[in-house]
Amino acid sequence: MNPDFKSMSYLGLAAVFTAWAFILASIALNPWWVGHFTTGALSELGTPGDHVKYPWIYNSGLVITSILAFLYSVSLAYLSLNRVQVVGSAFFMIASVFLAMIEIFHGGTYPHDFVSSYFFVQADLSAFTWGIGLLLSRFRGTGITVLALSVVAPVLASLLPLTSAAEDETLGILAIDLWVFIMHFGFVRKSSGLGAKPAPSPARGTFGKPTGSRCSNSKSNSHLVSPYNSLIR
Repeated sequence: MNPDFKSMSYLGLAAVFTAWAFILASIALNPWWVGHFTTGALSELGTPGDHVKYPWIYNSGLVITSILAFLYSVSLAYLSLNRVQVVGSAFFMIASVFLAMIEIFHGGTYPHDFVSSYFFVQADLSAFTWGIGLLLSRFRGTGITVLALSVVAPVLASLLPLTSAAEDETLGILAIDLWVFIMHFGFVRKSSGLGAKPAPSPARGTFGKPTGSRCSNSKSNSHLVSPYNSLIR
């Protein structure tokens, strides 16, 4: 039985709410972090240490959200209408892998800054690519919106007077959330769910001609041997 990829696309919304549920739960258990919002990073909530309570909650949220995001990107690849959209889905698959790696390389480890930053880079690259892919399909209005979001979000991050990694990360998360909602209501719900699968090509016969019924084959064969009929006569 083939999986229902259109229903699977709802996992994108599930990933959004799951991420925030674990982030808010971690903050509730570590109220001291609120004062670090303008100076620290979200990943502090998942860094093992005496001052952090239950860091596994934040880290578990990263892993669960990454799995949901990966499955969501698979559904987008199936629903894609052209190759550009497939590439955009692949970029988000990579982003989900880097999201899971943030749990492995938590705050305080050497690769943490790279994997956390590259998650947002890949996510924005996915949105940008999807925007182009939508412009090349019948969803041009949604494509313009997605493309604008993928450009405006990083520009805002560089222009706004943000003072901490937590503020940058929150802006990035909100941009990704908005992209998921735009994709869901502007593309997924309006798509056929059939994907970009090409129609099966007809079987080919002699000299690349499509084969049909026995009658059409016999006609084709009679045409091919007709030059020899005069010799037989």
